Amino acid sequence: MQFIFQQHFLSFSFILYLQCSVVFVYLSHLRNILSQFEGGMS
Repeated sequence: MQFIFQQHFLSFSFILYLQCSVVFVYLSHLRNILSQFEGGMS
């Protein structure tokens, strides 16, 4: 039982880590697009 719980916890933290990195990459990408857009506007 303890082993199964550990496996679930590991997979859950791995999924959480993947989601965080995806969001981080998306935000930095969005910021790059916005800065380019503002540079083109001015």
